[in-house]
Amino acid sequence: MKPYLIYSLMLNALLINMALAEDKETNELGTMTNDVQMFIRFNDGSASIKTNELFTMLVGIINRSTNSTLRIDKTRIFSDDFDFICVITSPAGKDLSPVKHEMLRDSSWSVPVPPNQTYKFEVNSGNLAEFDELGTYTIVAKERIKVDGKADFWVVSNPLRLLVVPGEWKDTNAPPVGFKF
Repeated sequence: MKPYLIYSLMLNALLINMALAEDKETNELGTMTNDVQMFIRFNDGSASIKTNELFTMLVGIINRSTNSTLRIDKTRIFSDDFDFICVITSPAGKDLSPVKHEMLRDSSWSVPVPPNQTYKFEVNSGNLAEFDELGTYTIVAKERIKVDGKADFWVVSNPLRLLVVPGEWKDTNAPPVGFKF
């Protein structure tokens, strides 16, 4: 009886380890496109928030090329950055992706990413959507990449899953602080 129990425990541990490794592997990096990969992760390592709680994501663009420098155009104001897009799907399957309106860019610059280097930046969730529905959201980032002498292309990140759990309820119809009847 003892060998059966030991083998059963070892098999369970192996299966759990394989499941965790598989999940980590698929959530680490997006698909490689023209020697470029992209990832998004939670900055603090957590994968859940309370309703409407702000969080920060770390975005990375990896140049796997051995001889080409990438250019990534960035702007000072997130809503003006048409080369970076987040596709957000709610637990109900609704597209919550931020709508960006074409306008003049306030100030922009080009970031060079040399071969075998990674460019990282943070994205605040306050710029994306309201995460007020309970359940699991899926976030996928996309970035337009420029390489001299080649056509622009888009690189897509891994899907990032965000679990929204109940938080503190806030009445949106409450009178302002200090208001008296």
